Amino acid sequence: MESFSEVIGIANAVIDVDGIVIVESGWQRACTEFHRTNAESCRRCIESDTSLAERMTGGVLLATYRCHNGLLDSAAPIIVEGQHVANVLTGQFLTSPPDLEFFRKQAKQFGFEAAGYLEAIAKVPVLSQARVESVTRLYAQLAGMLAINSLDRLRERKAAETLAGLNKLLEEQVVLRTQSLARANEDLAGREALLKQILDTSSVAIFLLDTEGRITQANQRTADMFGRSLDALVGIEYVALVHPAEREIGRQNMLALLARAIPSVELDRLYRRPDQTEFWGHLTCNRFCDANGDEHGLIGVIADITDRKHDELAQVHKIIEAAPDPMLLVGNDGNIAFANFASQSVFGYALSELIGQNVDNLVPIGRRSNHAQWRSNFQSEGDRSMSPSAGMGKLTAVRKDGTEFPVEIRLSRLQIDHQPVVIASLNDISERRQAADLLQQSFAEMRRLVDHRQSIREDERKRMAQDIHDDLGQNLLALKMDVITLCKGIEDLNSTQNKLAQVVLNNIDATIKSVKEIINDLRPTVLELGLHPAVEWQLKQFERASGIASCLVATPPHVNFGLDERKTLAVFRIMQESLTNVARHARATEVEITLNQHESGFSMEVKDNGKGLQSDDRRKKNSFGLMGIKERVDSLGGELIITSSLGKGTVLSIFIPQDEDQ
Repeated sequence: MESFSEVIGIANAVIDVDGIVIVESGWQRACTEFHRTNAESCRRCIESDTSLAERMTGGVLLATYRCHNGLLDSAAPIIVEGQHVANVLTGQFLTSPPDLEFFRKQAKQFGFEAAGYLEAIAKVPVLSQARVESVTRLYAQLAGMLAINSLDRLRERKAAETLAGLNKLLEEQVVLRTQSLARANEDLAGREALLKQILDTSSVAIFLLDTEGRITQANQRTADMFGRSLDALVGIEYVALVHPAEREIGRQNMLALLARAIPSVELDRLYRRPDQTEFWGHLTCNRFCDANGDEHGLIGVIADITDRKHDELAQVHKIIEAAPDPMLLVGNDGNIAFANFASQSVFGYALSELIGQNVDNLVPIGRRSNHAQWRSNFQSEGDRSMSPSAGMGKLTAVRKDGTEFPVEIRLSRLQIDHQPVVIASLNDISERRQAADLLQQSFAEMRRLVDHRQSIREDERKRMAQDIHDDLGQNLLALKMDVITLCKGIEDLNSTQNKLAQVVLNNIDATIKSVKEIINDLRPTVLELGLHPAVEWQLKQFERASGIASCLVATPPHVNFGLDERKTLAVFRIMQESLTNVARHARATEVEITLNQHESGFSMEVKDNGKGLQSDDRRKKNSFGLMGIKERVDSLGGELIITSSLGKGTVLSIFIPQDEDQ
């Protein structure tokens, strides 16, 4: 700044935004020795500096100001990176020769030594205002450049110090990390050695597969189990170790696991060694991930379960042998793998003859093709346990001597040595079949007896009704006519004889009415008109006697609905018994009877809105009404259905099939 002041010949200074002088150079003696030394004049100087600083803070880029002591000052802001940091001040000059009279008065006012003060004033440079302003701008730019340069150097120094600190910290961290890694490597090496020792002494095979299904690592047990060296195992495809019969399914499972189609694999699998010996292993396989969760292939564990498989087969043989009924163990090809002693006794074969023989040979020749087809369907689609009678009807087996006998068979599928087999449990039901035939025959005879009894009963009812009509009815009619004639012969209508004759006549009429009711109960004459009129008449009688509203629906309203006399009478009796049950037990207010004629037969439905049946009502010992209805329906070869809900009434439905000759 001194050099700049000497070259320019003007005083300069840098003042902060608060008006404090930071640095100054080339100041005039009038200021340093006079204005700044007197308290009052110094105050004027400070007011001038502060006024210029405030104008710079207000955004003025250049300002010229005459201080109260008579000299001129010019100021411009110093801007660094867009920030107003300080002001450049050039001043202590005049734009015209000094007014000596003004300065003499000022010397006297402040007590300055006049001669010296005027001499100092005479040395104040006289410059044009334009030049001073140019100098001020130049100095402000120069000061800004110097400030920016200083700021950059300061930043570089601080950055260097920060970098040095970071480098030192990094070096310390590298040293610590190196020491930690060294310790971790030592620990990892120890753990790897321990893990290898554990894996090599493990009783199960443990191995890793890459994403292509090839072995990358394996423990010693894997080599021992498969009869190969560890070097020979590394790089080989895993499925090459699987038995050829299961190799393809093994490949599919491995690819599905690698593709995340399945979460894991756990199953029993058959393997083959290079010397063609085989063993069973229980495989557990999962996806293998590192610490970051990235997948690198699969990890597999195999436990040798050959002994367990042999024990399972032996146990199955023991169970089959101990069974009292004949039991066969049949392979997927239909050949018998094992048979118990009961099977040998029933079929008449020795064990050596049964083993290896196809099970179809134990079926009569005429049914063998059907049996083979059914067995094929069962193997591919059947349930795990079922009876072939569901698809083949009654089953018959054939002995070695060619004799046939009825059997009942139960089949169960399971896996032995990973191969599907079927256990067939047979039961000779010859005696049961004979007993069932006898029971069926007895039922048929009993039904014929019941039908015959019903027929005899109806015939007797018909004969009694006819006899009552012909004998008692005719006699009552003749007696009525005689009494009427007697009444006409009595002249005195008010006589005791006439009154007695009228009483006798009324009794005869009542008796005739009772006889008609008895005849209708025994054999309703309205039946001669057909089922529809008979049911309609009976409903009217029922409604009048019970007070229960009744309704008949017939579709179509045929006279006999294709029923012969026997069936018409049976349906009518069933309807009567149903109405009796409604009146006695239902507590109903409405009853509806529906008659329908179908292409396949006739149906009747009796529906009420009563209390409904209890769950045990049908099993009561004295429920003879329902028993009689069922007997009549069975005798017609029909079907009886009773549906009921508590509080919602009961529906009794019968269906009578049409005779084949109609």
